[in-house]
Amino acid sequence: MYLPPYDCVTIFHLRDLAARKRTWLKCDGVKILQVPQFEGLKVEVLLQYAEQFPEVRKALPEVQREIVKMPRAYICNIIYTFAGEPFAEFVNGKVRARNQKIQQEQDYIQMDPEIAAIYQRSTAVSGK
Repeated sequence: MYLPPYDCVTIFHLRDLAARKRTWLKCDGVKILQVPQFEGLKVEVLLQYAEQFPEVRKALPEVQREIVKMPRAYICNIIYTFAGEPFAEFVNGKVRARNQKIQQEQDYIQMDPEIAAIYQRSTAVSGK
């Protein structure tokens, strides 16, 4: 069964899982998604997005204060397992928006206009 670390789960949630009041997953059925810790991707935002998928809520503890004790990665994997690609697209959209914002805020060095034009056409761009 896919569970968070023992110090993050309460006896009440375990009881509900054992009684099948909550949905549990086999470890090999869990989809893993790496979700960066960006401003628009806080756990509260992710849980708010997941509200449209009732299966997600049924797999997490009933009480909100128990959910916030769980590791972020565990919560993300539960959401991704039930929501699938729409959740991955949601995350990728937030990442793209964040990257565009950073790119717009960056200070660029002064360079020859011809070199700058070549640089702008380039498909291989790295950060600072």
